[in-house]
Amino acid sequence: MRFRRAIRTSSVVIVLVAIATISSVGGQSAATATPPFSSRAAIYQTFGKLYHVTPVLDSRGGEWVLVGRQPYGQNGLTVLIFHLVDARWIAVDNTYFKKNQVGNFDNGYKYSLNELSLASLTGSDNPDVVVRTTGADYGWFSVISDVGGKWHTVRFDYATKPTIAIDAFGVQGHFVIAETDTCEFSCAGGPVTYAWYRFNGSMFVPTQPPSTPALCTPRLLTSVVRSDGANDVTLNHVDCQDGWAVGAGDGKNGPATGVFEQIKSKWVELAFNDSGKADDPYKHSSIAGYYGFAIPYSLTVQLCHGVGETAKWVIAAPMSKTAYQTYLKHGLFPT
Repeated sequence: MRFRRAIRTSSVVIVLVAIATISSVGGQSAATATPPFSSRAAIYQTFGKLYHVTPVLDSRGGEWVLVGRQPYGQNGLTVLIFHLVDARWIAVDNTYFKKNQVGNFDNGYKYSLNELSLASLTGSDNPDVVVRTTGADYGWFSVISDVGGKWHTVRFDYATKPTIAIDAFGVQGHFVIAETDTCEFSCAGGPVTYAWYRFNGSMFVPTQPPSTPALCTPRLLTSVVRSDGANDVTLNHVDCQDGWAVGAGDGKNGPATGVFEQIKSKWVELAFNDSGKADDPYKHSSIAGYYGFAIPYSLTVQLCHGVGETAKWVIAAPMSKTAYQTYLKHGLFPT
């Protein structure tokens, strides 16, 4: 049994409404020629019949209105950002997301309440704009920010390569909590794993969870594996970073390697391969369709290198249902 990242596709239908803006590239922001408005009501009068228009959002003494539209019949998502400057609502950004960068967007109904919001994630003087849409077993999540002086979508080191659109649980403080549904048991039943992300000045990267770092020793992680029933496994080498760990050692069938995640200052086993056999992901058509951890592949490779193994050992590892139940009981948030 192997991790295979679920391929989730949503029937996302959108059309670009004709508005007086400069064209933008998919997932990229562009300057806008939309004329200023005198009030939020005036914005709504222009866009409200077709677009979702948020209430006035307050952030750091400034006022903002976010406008989003996914019209029926086409693909993608348009997001406009209005800022109140000298009693005039100025459109400071117009971003268009391609169909493979968003899920389903509700245009003005009660379900639209959390689809466009403000957050403080990058340290920019202006608030960051969070865009959330939904798909089958997937919570699409993107961030638009003017960090660095120009509005743009911000990348995440997520899954197998950097991207502007991820599956995420949400925001806590200055952190983004990413998630991945491996669909190993079933896409409805998961398992879902999580990873904490912070902005490093150029992109969002994995980071230590907001709790006391867990000790990183072969003896401790061996005890975690044995508590799941693998009593003949001994880990000799471990490497830990950003709330994740990889351990390598020996089991009854030969080499054994596993991946662990820190939850509330404790290590929880996510998957373990003590079969003595590794799998080569590069023999598959695409590693993106095969890799399913919330930990990005770049960090997996780094941790595996730290214990003298290759990532193919971890990718071939099945997740234990017993271990996953323990994972759920620990809960995600620090106390």
